Amino acid sequence: MYAPFQLPLQLLGAGLAKDHNLPDSRPFLESTNDPQLNELLPAIGFHRAWSNPYFKIGLTSCSAYQPERLEGILYRNLDREHLRNEVSCLIPLLNATVSSLPHCSVLSERFLYGVASELRDLILPGFWRLAFLGDDLVGFIAAFPNITEAVSQACGMADVADLVNVSDALDNVDEGFVAWMGVSPRFACPDRLVADLMGQVFTTMRQRGFKHTWLSWEMYNGHRQLTESDLSNYDIIARLDYHVYSLKL
Repeated sequence: MYAPFQLPLQLLGAGLAKDHNLPDSRPFLESTNDPQLNELLPAIGFHRAWSNPYFKIGLTSCSAYQPERLEGILYRNLDREHLRNEVSCLIPLLNATVSSLPHCSVLSERFLYGVASELRDLILPGFWRLAFLGDDLVGFIAAFPNITEAVSQACGMADVADLVNVSDALDNVDEGFVAWMGVSPRFACPDRLVADLMGQVFTTMRQRGFKHTWLSWEMYNGHRQLTESDLSNYDIIARLDYHVYSLKL
């Protein structure tokens, strides 16, 4: 048994921040459970199983994007006007990459379409990028404006004032969150494609006036999840570790 549990397990975040000194901002969509559970869960028999790292980098440390010019690769934005078709195209690659990370869940097309529909207004131009080799989708990246506080205040029961707060947050946000990224395990140069996708999104964020962005551990380059060593060329200004606990029955 794992705790805390959030459906679909891990893919939209789960875990407990390791201490009570949380950073000023936290990644959008991720768990907001009280860190006090880090003391309460061991008291009833749970043990820490693993930790998922989130990294915050300064976008001023990102040099101007230079295309990798990977042969045969074509990029485009996700088309919000044809969201169902885009989800149908994306779901096989997402399930072959991010969903295959330890303790992640395979998603149905119906479920992902529901999530994407709920978040449609937060899929800003240039924040969701798709990479194609011929007709095959070989890579994707999905990012959001980091408006955690504005959304959490609505608590799923948004009234007019809450919707105004979310709209104002979108107008004034200066931070992003790169939530998911995947490269087909069949693609020969995953690291180069990862760098290319990240460079495109970082450039878009800088052009919108963003100063920082969080990056999720759920960024899969065809072999493994994101680690701190992948960000050696960037200015890491914060790290947040989410602990996951287990209980053997």
